[in-house]
Amino acid sequence: MVTSRSTRKLRKIKADYRRDRIQPCMRCGRDIDYDAPPEDPDAFNLGHIEDWENFPDLREDPANLQAEHAHCGKSAKQRHGRDNGLGMQTTTW
Repeated sequence: MVTSRSTRKLRKIKADYRRDRIQPCMRCGRDIDYDAPPEDPDAFNLGHIEDWENFPDLREDPANLQAEHAHCGKSAKQRHGRDNGLGMQTTTW
């Protein structure tokens, strides 16, 4: 199991995304500033579709990675890493 946030494989995938610069933010749909410094909210961030902590087996899976803004990734993490677009649950079954 991968325990580091910065493995060689993840660094390579992130470099490939940054080099290609073709994807908008997969969370909000706006363009990403791939040249912005990491502390800039509009900077590129390599995010996980299924959150890092609850799905450790998907940490390095390219199908679980996406380009997103730094602030969009942080907002998603604050919402427990889940944003399936379904809205609020209306009934507990």
